[in-house]
Amino acid sequence: MAINFGRDMNETLSILMSLLLNKVHVPTEFHEQAKVVKEMIESDSSGLIDSLVDFQVDCATVDTRIDTESEKLNEILNDKWLYNLNNEFRSKGVQTGIEGLMKEYLKERWKGASFPVLKITKWKEVDGLKLPVSMIFAKGGSIYAMDSKDNKDLFGYKYFLGSKMKEEIDGEAYLMYKPFTRWFDEYPTPFLIRRGIYKNWKIIDTLKDKQIELVKQVIPYLLLIKKGSENLEITGGKTIGTLELKEVKAKVQELIDKLNTANKETPMRATNWDEKIEHLVPDLKAMFQGELFSTSERNIIAGLGFIDIVEATTSSRRESILNPKPFIKEVDAGIKDFKLILKDLISLIKEKNEDVGDVNHRKYNALKWVIVSSPVTEFMTDDFLTLIRSLSDRGRISNELEHEIIGAVHEVEIRRREREEENEEEITFYPKVITNLEQHDPNLKEELRVPPTKPKRKKKKKTPEEETKDNLPEDKKEKPEKQDFVQADKDKKIKKGVKNKEIVEAPYTLRDYPDYLKKYPAGARRAWIHAFNSAYPKVGEARAFKIGWTALKQWMRAHKRKMPPKKKN
Repeated sequence: MAINFGRDMNETLSILMSLLLNKVHVPTEFHEQAKVVKEMIESDSSGLIDSLVDFQVDCATVDTRIDTESEKLNEILNDKWLYNLNNEFRSKGVQTGIEGLMKEYLKERWKGASFPVLKITKWKEVDGLKLPVSMIFAKGGSIYAMDSKDNKDLFGYKYFLGSKMKEEIDGEAYLMYKPFTRWFDEYPTPFLIRRGIYKNWKIIDTLKDKQIELVKQVIPYLLLIKKGSENLEITGGKTIGTLELKEVKAKVQELIDKLNTANKETPMRATNWDEKIEHLVPDLKAMFQGELFSTSERNIIAGLGFIDIVEATTSSRRESILNPKPFIKEVDAGIKDFKLILKDLISLIKEKNEDVGDVNHRKYNALKWVIVSSPVTEFMTDDFLTLIRSLSDRGRISNELEHEIIGAVHEVEIRRREREEENEEEITFYPKVITNLEQHDPNLKEELRVPPTKPKRKKKKKTPEEETKDNLPEDKKEKPEKQDFVQADKDKKIKKGVKNKEIVEAPYTLRDYPDYLKKYPAGARRAWIHAFNSAYPKVGEARAFKIGWTALKQWMRAHKRKMPPKKKN
C-alpha cells in the first residue's frame, strides 16, 4: 500500500499509527513485562521516560523521620538507627540511611516491576532497643507465585524469591506490597505497562529503527549527469545519443577514480556542449516528519501524569497546556505508601521490644510514634511561599519547617545562631536605620515627626533622702543607722559610665531618654531608642546599650554627621 504524505497528513498518520499499533506487542505475563520495562529504561529512545521518572523519584525522596514525645527515643530512632541504616553494605553499591531505602522503593515502584518486597536481613540492639539495622528491597521481577493448597494463605498464593522457589517470602523478615493492583491479584502490573507508556515508547522506538535503516540504504547516493540542452532539441540541433552518453559516463567515472587515488594532478574535464553534474538524493522528508512522534510523545507524557488540556483562547485559535496535578498526586502517593512501610516496621519493632527488661524501653512502646516527612519543594509556587511566610509571621508553623522548605538543616542553623549570639555578631550586622520620610518635612515640628504617645502625668520629683525615707524599714526610721542606708541606696542607683546623670528606666521614648543623647540629632536619638528598646527584652541592658550605640553611629555615618567631641575629664 502506497502512502502519500503530501495530500492529507492527518489521514496518513492515522493509517500509519494503526498499522504500528497492530504490530506492537505488549507482554501479558508478569515476568516478561518486567523484562521489557527494564530494556526500555536502559535504552530510552524517546528521551522522555527515564528523565521524567527520575525526576519523579527525586521529588518524592524527601527527608523522613520518626517523632515521639521522648527526646531520648527520637535520638535513638533517627540519629542512631535511620541515619545509619544499612551501614554494613557501605561501599557495596547500596546507599545507606533511610533516604537510600526510600529511593530504592520508589525506583521499584515506578521504574521496575512495581512489586516491592522488603527483606529484613539483620536485627541489632541500639541502646537496648531491638531494631532492624539492615533492610533491602528485592528485585520485583525475580518474585514468583505458586498456588497454595493451604487454607491459611489469605489469597491462595505463596511467593518465593527466584524461579527455583527455594526462599519463601513469609514471616516477619518480609514485608510485601502491591501498590498498583488489587490484593487478590497474583502479580501486579508494572507502572509503565499499566499507564500505556511502554506501548507508545515501542511505536517511537520502531519508527526510529526504520529511520536508521532507511538512512543506511540511501547513503550510497546517485550521481546524475545531464548532457545537452532543451533548446537544441527544439531547434533541431545536434543532440546527444545513447553512445555519447555512455562515453560521458565513462569519462566522469575515470575522473572520480583519479580523484580517489594519490595522483597529484587535478582531474579535469572539458566539453563543448551544455553539461550539468549533480547529486541525486531521495526525498526523506516524509519519513522524518515530527508529527510521526508527537502523538506517542503526548501519550507518554499523559501516562506520567501531565494531562494535555486544550483551551479556546478565541473563536478560531486553540492553545493547550499541561496540567501536572496527576503527576504531583502520584508523587504524594509514593511518599504516603513509603510511610505505610515505616508504619509496619514500627509495629514490628514494638512487638520485638515488648519483653525488654528495661522499664524505660517498655515505656517507649506506650508513646505515640509519628512518621513525618519534609515537603516536596519542587512543586512550591510563589503563592505557596507567600502563604508560608504569612503563617510564619503569625507563629502558626515552626522554625524547623521553615528550614526544611528552604533546604536548610535545622540543627545546623541552631548552632550557627548560638555562635553568632556568643560572638556578638548581631551587633555588627544590626540592620541599617531606615530613614523616616516625614522627619525631613519642614512643615512639621520636631515633636510631631514621631508617632504621638499618651502623655504621662508629671510627678513631683523627690529628693533621694525623701525617696529613701519612704522605703526605709520601720526599725531604721528613727535610728542613726538610717544615714548609712540612704548613702548605700544612692551608690546603687549610680550606673557605670553615667555618673551624676538622671537614671531613666527602659524602655525609653522619644520624649523620655537619657540626657547624654540630647547633643545628637533627633534622627540619631530615634535610632538609638528604637534599637535599645528592641534589644532590651532579649539581650539585657548591657548589650542593649551596645546595640543602641551601634545604631546611632550607623545613622550618623549614613547622614554624614560628625560625632560630637568627647568631654575631657
